Amino acid sequence: MSSFVEIYRKLGNREEVLAKLGRGEIIGEMSLIDNQLRIASARVSEGGQVSIIDQSSFIGRLNKLGESDQVLRRIIDVLVNRLRGEGGTQV
Repeated sequence: MSSFVEIYRKLGNREEVLAKLGRGEIIGEMSLIDNQLRIASARVSEGGQVSIIDQSSFIGRLNKLGESDQVLRRIIDVLVNRLRGEGGTQV
């Protein structure tokens, strides 16, 4: 069996599995962008490996993107806000 990352959240005394992700998947991306709390936890199956991108390194990359392409940087922020349910309606 190949390794995987299991995304889950606790509901009272039980756990609800939200997803099982395989090689090359990315998790925690929204929290890297907007620094909000994560809504789920993750665990790696036996034999699995992960690579970690720390927030300061990631923010540095986003800032460079913002310098060269402000529209794309803004789109990323808007998408994260909408996925989190904070999009609201603006006139």
